[in-house]
Amino acid sequence: MKSIYSKVNTLVLALGMFTLSSLAQQPDRYSKVKIYLDNQSLATLQVAGLDIDHGEYTREENAFITSVRHDKLPVLRKDNVRFVVLIENEQQEFLSRNNPKAFYSKQDDSNLNNALLNFETPCGTVTNSIMTPAAFTAGSMGGYYTYAEMITRINNMKTDYPTLVDTFTIGYSWEGRRMIGVKISDNAGTDEPEAEVLFTGLQHAREAITMTSLVFTMQYLLENYNRDVRVRELVDSREQFFIPCMNPDGYVYNQTISPNGGGTWRKNRRNNGGSYGVDLNRNYSVDWGCCNGGSATPSSDTYWGPSAFSEPETQALRDFVTTRNFTTGLDQHAYGGYYSLPFGIAANHTYTPKDALYYSYTSALMGRNNCHFAGNSMQTVGYNVAGGIKDWLLLGDIGTGSKEKIYSFTSEANGGSFWPSAANIIPLSKELCFQNLQTAYTAGAYADLQDLNDITLTSTTGNLNYLLRNIGLQNEPVTVTLIPLENMESAGNPITTTIPDYYGTSNGSIAYTLNPSIQNGERIRFIWSVQTNGITINDTITRFFNPLTLLADNMEGTFNNNWSSSSWGFTTSAAYAGNKSMSESPTGRYPAKITRTVNTKNTLNLSGATAAYLSFWVKHETQNCYDNLRIEVSTNGKQYTPICGRTTVTENKGALGGKPSITGIRNAWTRETIDLKGYLGVSQLRLRFTFVSNTDTLKGDGFYIDDIKVIKSTAPSGLREEFVNISGSLVDKNLVQLNWEAFTDDKHDFFEIQKSADGKSFSTIGSVNTQPPYLFYDRNAGEGLNHYRIRQVNKNNVEKISSTLKIKVGATYSVLLYPNPVTDYSTLQISYNKNEKIELQVFRADGRLLHKQSANLYIGDNYIRLNTSLWDKSMHIVKIVTSKNEILDVLKVSRQ
Repeated sequence: MKSIYSKVNTLVLALGMFTLSSLAQQPDRYSKVKIYLDNQSLATLQVAGLDIDHGEYTREENAFITSVRHDKLPVLRKDNVRFVVLIENEQQEFLSRNNPKAFYSKQDDSNLNNALLNFETPCGTVTNSIMTPAAFTAGSMGGYYTYAEMITRINNMKTDYPTLVDTFTIGYSWEGRRMIGVKISDNAGTDEPEAEVLFTGLQHAREAITMTSLVFTMQYLLENYNRDVRVRELVDSREQFFIPCMNPDGYVYNQTISPNGGGTWRKNRRNNGGSYGVDLNRNYSVDWGCCNGGSATPSSDTYWGPSAFSEPETQALRDFVTTRNFTTGLDQHAYGGYYSLPFGIAANHTYTPKDALYYSYTSALMGRNNCHFAGNSMQTVGYNVAGGIKDWLLLGDIGTGSKEKIYSFTSEANGGSFWPSAANIIPLSKELCFQNLQTAYTAGAYADLQDLNDITLTSTTGNLNYLLRNIGLQNEPVTVTLIPLENMESAGNPITTTIPDYYGTSNGSIAYTLNPSIQNGERIRFIWSVQTNGITINDTITRFFNPLTLLADNMEGTFNNNWSSSSWGFTTSAAYAGNKSMSESPTGRYPAKITRTVNTKNTLNLSGATAAYLSFWVKHETQNCYDNLRIEVSTNGKQYTPICGRTTVTENKGALGGKPSITGIRNAWTRETIDLKGYLGVSQLRLRFTFVSNTDTLKGDGFYIDDIKVIKSTAPSGLREEFVNISGSLVDKNLVQLNWEAFTDDKHDFFEIQKSADGKSFSTIGSVNTQPPYLFYDRNAGEGLNHYRIRQVNKNNVEKISSTLKIKVGATYSVLLYPNPVTDYSTLQISYNKNEKIELQVFRADGRLLHKQSANLYIGDNYIRLNTSLWDKSMHIVKIVTSKNEILDVLKVSRQ
């Protein structure tokens, strides 16, 4: 290769960067560099002496962006490697760009007050699936938590959720700092026979997002335990263990040298005699010291230590893990966007068939929204990693008997830096929380159900078919239940089965009976409910009774009958049913940097439609968030709009650009269903599939599409709303919260909230057109009885009225609490005009019930002594509830 020493040096000077002479004066400085992989690999550079670990591969330029200690840059120059220095001094750059006050700047949870965990929402994003915990506030180290702040937050969790949280110490660091562990489960203080999962962070001290995001995950589980049934089931059926700071000494050292964040120290703080530190993630026993997977030089950033498990930190984790029965483990790192799977030295080991299935399927689940791709160390970062935790968990001598291998991952945070700016902490924590939840699910019994029925049902009686797949690491009985919702009168008995093999399947069917008076085109809805070992997954399915079919193609005929494309075609390489499917690369793997479209030959007439759906089966293997498929429609044949389906994501990452897309890997055939309600009445709707790949030459197998159908219904879509219930409560003086449930169809428009003082003359006080759960706050409730009802309005102005709810506000009474703020004791004085039995309820500001006690009120002044010595120093809510469950008063109380 021609030497480019002078070219690179000139470029650096032109950019106002640094020279070799300035490098020698700053021994602790790290620079972010882009290394072009023209004619060499990172493994070659590693052998030449370059310390490389973590970074971001840019596919478009075939380059690797990483952090390099300044005294290692001459290795690149010596070997004539083309590189560019992007950031001269990463620590100083972080301090200059970071604004701790921007901690919430990219976060708007105002529309997520009722967000529930959902893994497949049309056009879903992590942002609108995961709500930020109320306790997740900014830390003092540039937005990140210090070691001491982490301990404080963990102690707060233990205090606030004593039955859900247990804390313990797994050992102590070189400098004697505590390595704290947290267990979250329904009976955290009891060792129960539940699936166990391990989360670790901060093995590398400069990767601050790893610990901070684990705190986010723990707080999310705890705060949502009583409001989201899926979170509750996950906590109840798993034992989740968190070691958020594996390297307390190195992390505290970074705080010492850079109190506002940005410290670049990586290793622990072992005194090597002239240098410090061992890379903890090179110190485990599998392949330790092997194959250029680290360094034997003590001053190196990847120094593997004097022997395997030489460090008290790795010893502590080893000893802890051998006492448990973990099935999965996730080790958090920064900063590239990928999952590094076993093995760090792939040439030394081989997957079993189960290994390959688990890592392929689970990494796709975890990376659905954070756009991570997955592979072993060579496939993700291009160099060997010896003595890493993921290999030891999978292959190490951890235990015998009932213990099995621990399926482990290294997860990179995808933040583009070891210290992402404060504004990115919450978005990244949401992404990592989502992946952590998926990991916890797969640690135990877990199953996926695919509805196998056509979108068209042609008989009022029959059987509904399904395919059940085992995607969890523990085998437990699985029960499938068919729950009728709309136009289905009855369903057969639930079916219970076991699937002993991971990724194994079981076919089943349950009988159904439709409403005998159902008309052609009418909608049918039902739920497939899958329950195993405490985990319940409910999937609502929409089908139609004998609707009009506008397009049906099982791909067994001739491509040109229904499709127009110069590149797509039918192939026998894969098929959902029959022998063929449609693919963007029908003769092999797809090439790099292409855009390929396929259009329906005929337009779709949705005139007069009251409902319309697109349905097809799809499987795919692509670069996650870079190579993708968009389903698009056009009303004029010129501008095409991507539309949302059950498996599409809308992240603004990679090459997606916020457009609804199918991407990543799904090796099993999956049903995609898309509601075309936004295009009802269009007489010439055009449909196309657009596939886009990037410049990366390592391509997957692409997309396969089979059994596509477009249907429409012209059946009258009258109002099908049914109010299940309406409830409400007084949550503060003159503040009433209303809740209701209602069945809705595609003609639903909005709800009106109406109020009356006498129960006769109602007036509208607000409207709601959000997704369920439905709620509304009346901030001006009048004293006495308030009458509420909900008026549902559909798009044809048809209405339905709920029953009336009565809520009493006020009475002849007065309440005084003193002192306020309270100290160790406080007195509650209540003056009342009748005898009444009450209950006092004390809540934290986050809604957690701390205490309740009963008392009798008598006519006149009543005095109740409150012991507030155990309250923490924060805001509390005191509710006074009557024997009729009416809220007499609500007080906000703080403790000094």
